[in-house]
Amino acid sequence: MARTCPISGKQGARCFWFLPWACLLEAFGNIYFASHQAMQVGQRLRAMLFAKVLTLSDEESAALASPL
Repeated sequence: MARTCPISGKQGARCFWFLPWACLLEAFGNIYFASHQAMQVGQRLRAMLFAKVLTLSDEESAALASPL
């Protein structure tokens, strides 16, 4: 006995033809969101690092310099 789809009223597996496409769409959305958030974190960290480097004193910058 085939079950009736609550969404379309059809019977059988034809009801869920949209699920693989919905999962793919969700996966692409997650990839976009994660990459966008990672990019923003990187930009914030870079800005904080550059702000710190620009405000270093002579003693701090001399301590960071590598010996030749």
